[in-house]
Amino acid sequence: THAVLRTRGIDALLVVPGSNPEQVAFPLDEFALASFGGLAFDLPVHQVLPDYFFNAGLCYRRLWELGYRRIGLFVPNYERRMTDGASVGGYLAAQWESHPRARLAVGTHSENWQSSESAFKRGVKQTRPDAVIATYNEAGRWLRELGLQIPRDMGLVHPGLADDVAGWSGVDPDHYAQGAQAVDLLTAQVFRNERGLPRQPKRTTINGRWVDGTTTRPQTAKRR
Repeated sequence: THAVLRTRGIDALLVVPGSNPEQVAFPLDEFALASFGGLAFDLPVHQVLPDYFFNAGLCYRRLWELGYRRIGLFVPNYERRMTDGASVGGYLAAQWESHPRARLAVGTHSENWQSSESAFKRGVKQTRPDAVIATYNEAGRWLRELGLQIPRDMGLVHPGLADDVAGWSGVDPDHYAQGAQAVDLLTAQVFRNERGLPRQPKRTTINGRWVDGTTTRPQTAKRR
């Protein structure tokens, strides 16, 4: 791979979502480097990421505006760690602005899929939210298996909408803007003749935008 890059005169690398540091197993001191779109990882390059803190808070506040009052967050432990707890922090910060009786505990689950499903269903039964912020694309099915209809019985939103949750309400993380910003980072490094791993990696975050889907609806005064 290294030889091919050198032969083709490539001097800038954009690390795409889903890449692992182990996949870049060659010297990097000849290349301008940047990453975008995915969870943070240990390779110390400039990164462009969704603003997980902002996006989770936006989900909570928009649900509150729709009339939901018991709003839960369910997030995998690995995602909580790899985002430095930003989604949890954004949710708790927005929740702090609500009435104390509306505050629910955060649901975090193990990496094992079966355990996550069990923990999710158990958490819904225990906390009885009227809306859920979830990063699991299977959350809708899990709720239906509990006998809940979306959005009649419960609202459901995703803080990082993608094709696997098409039609959901939630936050569009604007992958186009993230990619464009990452290219700008690479271009700036090339113009400044900067190569290799940076001494002080930068992390740029992009705010998402709310999208109304089919998994939420305004709540009546009775349900509030």
